[in-house]
Amino acid sequence: MFFSFLKKIFPDQNTKILRNILSIVTEINKIEHRMKNMSNKELSNQTVLFKDRISEGESLDSLLPEAFATVREVSLRILNKRHFDVQLIGGIALHRGMIAQMKTGEGKTLVAPLSIYLNALVGKGVHLITVNDYLARRDAQNIEKILGFLGLKVGCITGNMNDEKRYNAYSADVTYGTNNEFGFDYLRDNLKYLRRNDDYFIPGSMIQRSLHYAIIDEIDSILIDEARTPLIISGQSDNDFRMYKVVNDIIKTLKESDYEIDLKNRSVILSEDGNENLENILKQKGVISNIGSMYDLDHMSIVHYVDQALKAHHLFVRDKDYVVVNGKVLIIDEFTGRIMDGRRYSDGLHQAIEAKEKVRVQSDNQTIASTTFQNYFRLYHKLSGMTGTAISEAEEFKEIYGLNVLDVPTNLPIKREDCDDIVYSTESGKYNGIVSFIEENHKTGRPILVGTTSIESSEKLSYLLNEKKIPHNILNAKYHEKEAKIIAQAGSLNAVTVATNMAGRGTDIMLGGNPDIIKEEGQDFSEIISKVEEEKRKILELGGLVVIGTERHDARRIDEQLRGRSGRQGDPGKTVFYLSLEDKLMKMFGSEKLKNILSKLGLKEDEAIIHPMVTKAIIRAQQKIESMNYESRKNILRYDDVINVQRQAIFKRRFDIIDSNEELINHLKEIHKNTLDQILIEYEEYQKIQLKNDFNDKNDGFLLKIRQIYGLKFDSIDDNEISLEKIKFDVNTCFYKKIDQINDKNILIHILKRIMLEIIDKLWRFHINDLDQIRRGIHLRSYGQQNPLNEYKIESFNAFKQMISDFEVETLSSFMHMHYSISDNSNDDMINSDNILNDNEKSYQNNKTKKNTEKKTKKSKLLKNDSNNNDNNIPIDNTINNNSDQDIVKNHDISRNDPCYCESGLKYKYCHGKIADYSD
Repeated sequence: MFFSFLKKIFPDQNTKILRNILSIVTEINKIEHRMKNMSNKELSNQTVLFKDRISEGESLDSLLPEAFATVREVSLRILNKRHFDVQLIGGIALHRGMIAQMKTGEGKTLVAPLSIYLNALVGKGVHLITVNDYLARRDAQNIEKILGFLGLKVGCITGNMNDEKRYNAYSADVTYGTNNEFGFDYLRDNLKYLRRNDDYFIPGSMIQRSLHYAIIDEIDSILIDEARTPLIISGQSDNDFRMYKVVNDIIKTLKESDYEIDLKNRSVILSEDGNENLENILKQKGVISNIGSMYDLDHMSIVHYVDQALKAHHLFVRDKDYVVVNGKVLIIDEFTGRIMDGRRYSDGLHQAIEAKEKVRVQSDNQTIASTTFQNYFRLYHKLSGMTGTAISEAEEFKEIYGLNVLDVPTNLPIKREDCDDIVYSTESGKYNGIVSFIEENHKTGRPILVGTTSIESSEKLSYLLNEKKIPHNILNAKYHEKEAKIIAQAGSLNAVTVATNMAGRGTDIMLGGNPDIIKEEGQDFSEIISKVEEEKRKILELGGLVVIGTERHDARRIDEQLRGRSGRQGDPGKTVFYLSLEDKLMKMFGSEKLKNILSKLGLKEDEAIIHPMVTKAIIRAQQKIESMNYESRKNILRYDDVINVQRQAIFKRRFDIIDSNEELINHLKEIHKNTLDQILIEYEEYQKIQLKNDFNDKNDGFLLKIRQIYGLKFDSIDDNEISLEKIKFDVNTCFYKKIDQINDKNILIHILKRIMLEIIDKLWRFHINDLDQIRRGIHLRSYGQQNPLNEYKIESFNAFKQMISDFEVETLSSFMHMHYSISDNSNDDMINSDNILNDNEKSYQNNKTKKNTEKKTKKSKLLKNDSNNNDNNIPIDNTINNNSDQDIVKNHDISRNDPCYCESGLKYKYCHGKIADYSD
């Protein structure tokens, strides 16, 4: 009482915001009677009037009361659902760019259209992000009834849609979809060569509109839980996927003493004996030489294969972390229990698991484009979200995203009983206790929901329930297609439902059942309603839905989401967690000591501890893990922030190229001037060193650089024959002759755009993979008293500067070696883009011809008609097959990072390897 009194005098920040918002809610309620007196036509016409007022300069804030009152009235007429005042509070919080924390069952789905409608009036598009395709489709269909009545269009993006359908969905006033779909569309757009046309769809063009405003449903699941998983679009790499099988067979022979498992940090480390044992086996198998070590530079890739195989065998569990379906390894979302279609573990881990499970090992991939959810969603002009559990992560939301959390009160007081945790010494004792508790409550007819953390535990519990002949439904990643119906029935009389990770399911558990979902075709809906109401009355008398947790999650939020399934909208209910000292969470925080103490006290397997102190200790353990995970996410973001600056610079440069016209020709001329000047300066500096040291040099390196870039061949520099001025004159003549050869300015611009975009994409791909290699080993700098992050910033910046320099040189070189001719069969100038090899490449090919049978030089078109270009239609699995310089590397039997065969002193990828992107 005393603290309640103090809160009234000195309200906290949440209370202050609520008081301010309540004054707006009062204003909305005053307008309600005016909206009720409108005809359907008048109500529908409100949108036109609101847009006119906005065009005259009126703000959205001043329109809010009328707009919200309009949506509430339409919802009542169309869906027979009138927004409660607390839902209006949630809608206002969303409009203000906040997170509305609303308990399960408070109607978050109906809250969203309030803010959606108001913000869609400006015509820049609103995105509603959900956690899966089912919810995106369902919510889009329901909300379209309201927004469609008001004249707004609603689109929905789901997997396997083509670009034209996605374009149309983004063109709507409101677009529903999952975080993955929005994120990957953003990455794909930044690989395309044409801007979006807002009037009609053009094949091969970008499809997203500007990132104006987004509302994220289950925002903690998307921005917290999934923040550790980057979005990656990848293509085939040159890694030997067969090595995963070889190493997998070797790993299975290791003894337990050969490695150490660290559950807290999710890592497996070889012991000294393990290192020695493994190296001996690798030598016996012929994987490494008898006198070598797997840590030699030549064998470093082996260490990577070993690390991933150890993780696959000892950290990733079948039917918990992934399932195997039809010969494929499919990832299970650890927070929702759903299969993550099209997603693969990165860095070779997925291949290691495939080898472990003896299914076909798919080719390894290299990253083509990537970002994190943190940096993607921070691109939106305004961001907001909804969830039932955000307060515990309020600090992270504020620090990372600049989002404040508003705890919205429930419409009715919560009557649910949350019991203290029940802890057993063994897992078998825990399961026996759970089954006994289920049996006891099932006899009364009370509905029971059991939440498990893995498929394995759900099926184990199902087996025990079958032994007791207790009928039940099971819901996990294997049965996800039935989830809506199973959840809808979970609140029925006598229902027992075993579900893996209930977070974010999006379907309410209503006592008596959900009549809208359980209705079958041909059934009388009024009879169903009557039956549901009768069942609900009986269940309320029994005390409501019972929720049982079989294990604590790392994050308290997930436990709270499970608890929130009971006691919705003021209903009674009961929740309890059953734990054992053998649970993962307990093992991580010293359960052995507690187990020994309890054993000495005489605690038997079927006896349990029930005490508030135990529950508090478990909560403290969860807080430690949450803190560790927070630091992990922050660390990922720190490193991604470094590359994000470069990512945005590259994306801007791409847009500048796409949007430019004649400026590109001037830019090419500037690149030519700067490149030639730099070459001459380097030569003069080199000459000074030569004279000082009295060296005799024919300057082959200098001439080779001229030949590589411009295609001009000089034998050597001789004061009597070839001067620097003559070389400069000849190079300039060659360059401007090349430009004049293409007498159609539009074709020249088209050529330059295509060349520049292909080169910048290739170099960016190399760059992000190089940064990935730097990142893997950068932590070792800490042993030298250096800050790894600072060192990463320095190295990545230097690499980026080099990439920009390479871009200009490669652009110039590619233009000079590109062949242009006029077709005899057409009056129009045509681009014959067969790549012309420079003199060194021709010489190399001629030498091979003399030694071997004659081979035709592989050719491919450099320039393609944009409307027929399929390079950018990346499959939904986010993996594309590129013919890259790897093909040439293999033909030359040379690695990208090896010195070039022409002895220029450059790496192959920066010398003749650059030609490979135009060769098949």
